[in-house]
Amino acid sequence: MTKTVAALVVDNPTVFQWLGHMPVLNWSLRQLREVRGVDAVVCVAPKPLQARAHKLLAPEGIEVTRLPDSVSKDDALEAWIVSAAGPAADAEAVVLLRPSVPFLPAGKIEACLHQVRRGLCAACAPAVEVARSRGKNPPVLTVSPVRSLKVFAPGRVCETALKTVPVSLIESLDVLLPDAYTVADALVSGSYI
Repeated sequence: MTKTVAALVVDNPTVFQWLGHMPVLNWSLRQLREVRGVDAVVCVAPKPLQARAHKLLAPEGIEVTRLPDSVSKDDALEAWIVSAAGPAADAEAVVLLRPSVPFLPAGKIEACLHQVRRGLCAACAPAVEVARSRGKNPPVLTVSPVRSLKVFAPGRVCETALKTVPVSLIESLDVLLPDAYTVADALVSGSYI
């Protein structure tokens, strides 16, 4: 059986801000808990954010591991997560989630995981459509992957390096962007979400 580890990457203090009745981090955690096929959930945070993450996640039974100062780029983060010293050292699939997209549904995370676990790609991410070319039959879509989620299989070489799962604009709202946080807050305050 494939072991799947979900890693919450807390690298921005905005995820501790309240959105409605709970912090943004907890919105993402709630969705992640509903994803079928995840065997373990861990959190990684740099030293300045580690205590705050621990305070929120300890009651949920989630271990918070300190993110080394040398790990700042996404490629280095992925390599460290699955290294012998990382929290997903024995994982065959990793869900890397920055908890800044509170409305990304569990089903979309699960769809990404499904693509990777079936060996259809080495990595999968949600993506939002940003443009549609006209005059082509059939139309060609241009998509932009959502930075906050990536599912990957460590060390897998695959014909398709990255696949995407389509998400809506609301599902892709990233509260690290001030305007998107305002929209998310209005959706929650107005009981639309």
